[in-house]
Amino acid sequence: MTRGSCWFGLAKPKKDQLAESELEYVITLVFGKPDEENHRDSVEDFERKSLSEIKRGQNHYDLLEAVRLAPSATNGQPWFLVSEAAQIHLYQKSPNFIKKFFYQKMNKIDMGIALSHLWLAVDHLNRDFKKLAEVPAEVEGYNYLCTLKL
Repeated sequence: MTRGSCWFGLAKPKKDQLAESELEYVITLVFGKPDEENHRDSVEDFERKSLSEIKRGQNHYDLLEAVRLAPSATNGQPWFLVSEAAQIHLYQKSPNFIKKFFYQKMNKIDMGIALSHLWLAVDHLNRDFKKLAEVPAEVEGYNYLCTLKL
């Protein structure tokens, strides 16, 4: 049986619902059964940037491809990855003034989704990583997020 999920990026609970919870509202995610089959048959069916647009370096193709295919708000893919032999540096796109107002929170969620896809790919390959607190070279137009040592 097919099931699906969808992130409703602009939805928000009513104020009284927010007041009843001690948790901070983050996103609305809905689950259900689609009326018709809607599986992708190929990675070409994804509306995503090419890998060459979102990465620098020749290492870890399989891990970076998992990040490339990760979902993001409005398919914006605000991430950039620099792959080296034993580590991957993650960066988040610096939004312009208008986009910062609308997408700042969603871009943070998108980066968490990208990081979770990277973790799943590492786990799938029976590998491990740890997060490092280092500051690699800057990438113009992007803010440094973290480094993963593989």
